[in-house]
Parts: sequence; C-alpha cells; structure tokens
Amino acid sequence: MRRLALGIVALTLGVVSLAVLGVAGAEGRARHLALPVLSDPSLPRAPAAPLGEAPPCAVRELGRVPARPTALLRASDGALWVGTFDQGVWRVDRHGGGDAAQEVPGLEGRGRFVNALAEMDGLIWAGTQRGAVAFQGGTRAFTALSGVAVTALVPARGALLAGTSRGVAVLSRQGARWLALEGAPSPLRVTSLAADLDTLWAGTADGLVAAPLDAALGGTAAARSIPLVFGDPPARTNVVVALATLGERALVGTDDGGLVLVGPDGQVSALRLDVVRANEASPGAAAAIPGAAAVGTQGAGLILARDLGGRLAAARPAAFPAANVSALARDGDVLLAGTADGAVLELRCGIRADRASPSTSPTVDRLQ
Repeated sequence: MRRLALGIVALTLGVVSLAVLGVAGAEGRARHLALPVLSDPSLPRAPAAPLGEAPPCAVRELGRVPARPTALLRASDGALWVGTFDQGVWRVDRHGGGDAAQEVPGLEGRGRFVNALAEMDGLIWAGTQRGAVAFQGGTRAFTALSGVAVTALVPARGALLAGTSRGVAVLSRQGARWLALEGAPSPLRVTSLAADLDTLWAGTADGLVAAPLDAALGGTAAARSIPLVFGDPPARTNVVVALATLGERALVGTDDGGLVLVGPDGQVSALRLDVVRANEASPGAAAAIPGAAAVGTQGAGLILARDLGGRLAAARPAAFPAANVSALARDGDVLLAGTADGAVLELRCGIRADRASPSTSPTVDRLQ
C-alpha cells in the first residue's frame, strides 16, 4: 500500500448524483440521489487521457421513434424493437431504411418507461418500471415481477436474467425466481447487468457486484462487492450506469467518471478522458463486440474500448453523427444505436489496436 500523509488514511464523504432509470416516485426515473463515496484525498488524481480517433463508422438510419431510445433488439424474425424513455415499445420493419415505427400496444403508466429488451423462448421481454412484460406475436402475453423496476435483461446459459431494484431474478414462461447473491449489498439495486462464460456482473450505484455464473443460475452464489474508487488508477465515482463484457473482464460506463475495467479478481483500472462528456455514459448503453466493447455517451457520441493487458484503450469514431447515444445493442456483425433525437442507426465500425505494449501511464493507447 502507498504511504499516506502522516500515516493516516483519510476517508472523505463525497456526493455524487445518479440519474436513476424510471419516473419520479419510490422507484423514480430521472431523480437524483446523494450517495457517499469513499476516496483517499492524499493520492494525486491521474490526469485525463486523450481520446483517440478511430476510423469512421458506416452509418445507416433504420427508423425513428417519438422519444429517446433506451433499449434496442433485433428479434429472430428480423423486426427491430425499440424501447423508449417514456413512450413504450415500438417496432421498425425488418427492412429499415428510415421507415416509420409502429407502437406495440399494451404498456401504460410506468410501464411505458422501458429500460431493456431481450428475446427468449419465443417471447420478447421488455424490462420496464412496472415489471418485466412478455410479448408473443406482437401482443402482450403476461407480466412478471409486477410493480418492480426492471433495469436490465441479459440472456445467459439459456436463461434470461433480470436486474431489478430488488436484486437479480431469472425470467421464464412460469414467471420469475429470485437469485440469492450472498455477500452482495442488501437490497441489491441493480442499474446494469452483464454475463460472460464464468461471471455474472451487476452494476449498482455503489460499484460492481460479481458472482460465479453457474452458482448464481443454480439459485445461490457467493458474491463480492467491488468498489471502483480503489484501483490503479481508481475511478472518481462508484456509480455504474452501463456494463458490457470485455473478454473475461467487465467494461463499466460510469455517470461522470469515464470508463472502468474490472477483472475477475476484482482488479480495477479506470480511464478518464480529456473530452469531458465522454466520461458520462448513457444508462444501459453498452454492448460487447468482437475483441472490444462499445459505450454510448451523453455528449461525446460513441466510444470504442479494448482491453490491452488490463489497461483500457479508447477511441471515438471520426465524424460520428450524434453526440448523445442513448442505447446500444449488437446485431450480428453490426451495432444498433439509438440517439437522443429518436433515430435508430445501424453502425459498421472497424477497429484494431496498435501493436503496442499496454499503457502503464495515464495516457491511452490509441485505437485505429
């Protein structure tokens, strides 16, 4: 451990604000919470790293919806489903091409605030502020976790995991069953969710929770809490708003602290960028792509990140057409992106990393 001034570990109470997915109320959306953050003020902050530039993405507009997209899904029948901030779920014709979207009926009240979309066993699921709503054939079939804010949906090992304001559950045609993640904060208020071959990752306003995936799917698993503000270098916030897998590690998008790479052993390495709004990830806007991960930001467009030996390399595609990317999803070999003005885009982005050693300084290895 580093020596601290006068040998005293100083712990300061910081205040961060999190725009929580939802509507005003007990499980409100767009409200702000005062949260304590532990930090060591005696340690110097790493300087912001320059944001590299990647080749431009080929962009095609697929359609538009009347509100900010918050979730995207290419269904097995080819239709594009779009969840929105407060206007429910919409579908775009499989051929896209700027077609007008059609609203999917069946959502009302807080159920029109959509956080996530997924497909499993012939059902399209919408994670909403009022529960997980299952659609079959374009028609609402039933609701699981009624009244619970469902913030994330992730398929894993043939099961569909739901991150909620009360923990993690498995969804099926029979309803939902809760998972016991022993050692995780209680209540476990999940803001984002991801799973790789071995690990279930759950983002919260207080950092990351990791648990063995097999044990979690079995019903009970030993979980560990991983604060982001202790690392090499540490993040400036614990607030996780977006999450994707990056190999055996997790790529975290924070509310205003940039990107964070978290290893299976709990090792944390943060990357704060010199483009200020590149450090503000959009809630839920992260997707794994081959060898990399993509993160949507609230003011700097799309960020592409790679893991170079435990250190992050990040770049922004040149001439990207939108500053606010509010939703991301992978669709085969392309990315789907939603922008704050309601556009849904198809992106073809080619990236590669320079054959350089991983960074050992606060600067960033550029992606080209």
